[in-house]
Amino acid sequence: MSLNKPAATGDGGESRWSGTPSWYLWDGGFFAIGRSEGVVPPHAHHAIQIVITFEGTVGIRGRRGDWRMGNGVAVRPDVVHSYNGNGAVGAMLFVDPESLEGVWVRSSLRSEITLVFAAPPRPTNEKYVATFGS
Repeated sequence: MSLNKPAATGDGGESRWSGTPSWYLWDGGFFAIGRSEGVVPPHAHHAIQIVITFEGTVGIRGRRGDWRMGNGVAVRPDVVHSYNGNGAVGAMLFVDPESLEGVWVRSSLRSEITLVFAAPPRPTNEKYVATFGS
């Protein structure tokens, strides 16, 4: 059985992804890779959210404050935030904070929202380059 499935559309029938992202589930987490679009309004979830871009930047904003843009973000559990996919290609990971991985990640995060500014690695995977370009 394959757990690589297309993502479901939002309430309005419009996808928050350009194209069909690949996604994977495991006990304690969720991983999706693709190009994300649009703004997700303020929300919170118990999972730790980690986003790393391969192309472009994403935006994040806490309950209050300005949008901050970066090549990646990490959001601690139960933190109200808004997310802007900004057309970036990347990976989005949700981790159960009580899982073995989640306990480790949670202990590494010093802020409610952590922004990553480092330059992303250049893609070398042939499937990625064929799908999204270099």
